[in-house]
Amino acid sequence: MNLQSGVSSPEAHLQTGRAVTRAAFFLAPNFFPATNRAMAGPMQLGRFGDWLKVATVFGAVGVGAAMLSGPLPAFDIVSHARIPIGALLAALGLLHLPARRPRWAAAAFLAAGLSIAPASAFFSPPQAHAAGGRTLRVLFHNAWMRNEDPARVLTLVRSTRPDIVALIEVRRDWRAAIDTLADIYPYRVMEPRYGETVILSKTPLEPFDAPGAGASIVFADIAQSEGPRLRIAVTHFTRPWPWDKAGAQRDQLARFAEAWRANGEPDIVVGDFNGAPWSAPLQTLSRNTGLRPAVGAGGTWPTFLPAILRLPIDNAFVGPRVRAIARRVRGPTGSDHAPVLYDVTLAD
Repeated sequence: MNLQSGVSSPEAHLQTGRAVTRAAFFLAPNFFPATNRAMAGPMQLGRFGDWLKVATVFGAVGVGAAMLSGPLPAFDIVSHARIPIGALLAALGLLHLPARRPRWAAAAFLAAGLSIAPASAFFSPPQAHAAGGRTLRVLFHNAWMRNEDPARVLTLVRSTRPDIVALIEVRRDWRAAIDTLADIYPYRVMEPRYGETVILSKTPLEPFDAPGAGASIVFADIAQSEGPRLRIAVTHFTRPWPWDKAGAQRDQLARFAEAWRANGEPDIVVGDFNGAPWSAPLQTLSRNTGLRPAVGAGGTWPTFLPAILRLPIDNAFVGPRVRAIARRVRGPTGSDHAPVLYDVTLAD
């Protein structure tokens, strides 16, 4: 699959976001008489139609907030959820149609399109590997600290047999289970983070410190049968506001970008970014480092939701040596995150 930068103009997002927000707050009551009547007097919230109107307005405001997230970090949480917001608005549009509210339906479909459009470049079906070059398979998974049973994770590893396995939030009482994989992966790194960050490899690997990168990142060089070593970074970034202070996630990503430049460029960065690849924080990371996000359909969190409503926060970014990468989301393992399998083609 060809890689795409997916980086768009923050100014364009800001202008469009302002327009959508103004429309939701000011234009809708005048453009849609039904809204004007509903807002002018006591709304009969028991009526299903009124709930649809309220939900549509809130959805449109969410789209505007997502577009305003470029200069306003407090809205980052909304920008990560473009696909679920767009899907819900599209569903609302369909529900407006049988009630003979075509203008409400059109507004919902328009807002859905504005929500999904910036994310559409990151979704495409898996394609064949690029011709030439070496191909490696990398499995990344947030195993989740509350997942007490490692059996399904081990089954996934043995059934897919990737060249490299990167796991985060591994419980310390899983060590004995991880040891059983030594017949396939004789080389490993286990670093204490939130739980353990684990890198398993079929070939020798050597972890190294990257000053300034932060405690949530593990770097390693992995020997290859042919050609230079593969440099990998495994990360787990903080969550956006309101779980952390506004801008904390961006600050952490900026520190990683500085460490990335100072300590040698990784070929692939995998991790739980707690953010979607089209969001303002991760687009900024791409612009500052030249790293390109892996594209491919499939959200990863939380796994109890249908796939279309999940957020794709478990991601991979690749450097210039990577010619192509295919991304596939795998089935449940008992974690609240779905695992992701990457087929990476390196330049000769």
